[in-house]
Amino acid sequence: MKGYSDEQIINGIKARDNIVLERLYNEYHTRVIKYVTRNKGNKFEAEDVFHDTIEKLLNEIQKKDLKLEKRFEAYFTTTYQNTWIRFVKIKNKHDLTSQFQEDLAQEESDNEEDERNMQIKQLAFDALRKLDKESRKILDMFYIKKKTMTEIANKMEFKNELSAKTQKYKAFGKLKELIIENPLYKKLTNE
Repeated sequence: MKGYSDEQIINGIKARDNIVLERLYNEYHTRVIKYVTRNKGNKFEAEDVFHDTIEKLLNEIQKKDLKLEKRFEAYFTTTYQNTWIRFVKIKNKHDLTSQFQEDLAQEESDNEEDERNMQIKQLAFDALRKLDKESRKILDMFYIKKKTMTEIANKMEFKNELSAKTQKYKAFGKLKELIIENPLYKKLTNE
């Protein structure tokens, strides 16, 4: 924030100085909104991400004497980007899980339900086979081999951990699209 050192910003936040908090809002609110909406989010989700980021920041500063290893601006940017990534991950997991659970929760016999489960799993495996090699490798390393984002970034020669997270998000999105586009999925989900 212009006119404030990183230490002044942190001390102002810790003291809940209204001037610092207002400047923080004015400086970063629009950035967060733009970031989220450019990354397939809506304005309501962007507001949630902004407020979650502020809350995390307040908690971090109140818990301990926060010593920044980088500039405050970079710290705040990383925090809101990571908050959005976690939000999307939860949202996508919930959306996909909800769709499958709603479809499977219909009153059917156990045999029909088992058959449907097998077909949905088969759809996922078929979609996985159709993914490009890089996307498959990323998803395999993360979900099967339980590699960290840092390990994935190194192995795949991405610039950094955030790039690895972005690529994993894109790979999962491609997989989800392939599943949903399959006519059998539409038939199974009565869409």
